[in-house]
Amino acid sequence: MKHKDWLTALVFSYDGLYLASSSYDGFVSLWAVDTEEKIDSFSRGSIAHSVDLNSNGTLIAAGFYKIATVIQFPSFKRLCDYWYGDRVWSLVFSPDGELLATGTHTISVWNLLTGRTVFTASRLPSIFSLAFSPDGRYLAAGCEYNLVKIWNIITGEVVAEFHQEGWVYSVEFSPDGRYLAVGGDKGFLDVYDWQRKKLVTKTRVPNFDIGAITWNSRFLVYVDRTKLVSNFVELHHDKIIKVRQSRRGFLALGYKDGKIEIIREGKEL
Repeated sequence: MKHKDWLTALVFSYDGLYLASSSYDGFVSLWAVDTEEKIDSFSRGSIAHSVDLNSNGTLIAAGFYKIATVIQFPSFKRLCDYWYGDRVWSLVFSPDGELLATGTHTISVWNLLTGRTVFTASRLPSIFSLAFSPDGRYLAAGCEYNLVKIWNIITGEVVAEFHQEGWVYSVEFSPDGRYLAVGGDKGFLDVYDWQRKKLVTKTRVPNFDIGAITWNSRFLVYVDRTKLVSNFVELHHDKIIKVRQSRRGFLALGYKDGKIEIIREGKEL
């Protein structure tokens, strides 16, 4: 499982049977987890910055330079395009699969059935990470210039705002929606009880970036661009840049050289 260049994003399907990846090589690929074989791939002629799969596994969304594309699965036919004035650094489907949020310097949340926006937030720094809360009501954004914001997308209200020590590369809600994990530049990894606006845990990894975060029901897994940390077990490697965890308990690791590795249950880290 390999791209020709730096991995930019990894995401498992809801059932854990598929893994989607995006890369600086310009391609988005879909892989069968059990066989680790590529099913198909597509490109829009520029760096692929982001990718996500909807909850029922029928749609793949990917962000490129000035365009977000939604592809149907398994046909791989293009469903729709959304055009922007900048790179689509991040995108994410809502938990029910009906909405797609995209991030450039503006957040746009699209209703995929009507093709209309249901929420926008503009005049933001580059948005490197987006995450819906498990109930789909709230959207968190991790941005350039140290900013984290959370909106109620139904009312449009900003319900929480945090200022970090560096640029924010990854935001992830916990499975119960109570906590938000935030990681980024200068090695910070903070966990907030965001509704109470309270910092719960604070971790610092000097001289390194927290490039990716993922949760399971019990603990955080994060990558600081030199190692993977999972439940207090560390896998040291100077080229790991992305990590995702599936509901089946597998971890997908992405490397600078484009390699993807799946760590399965029972395999020691």
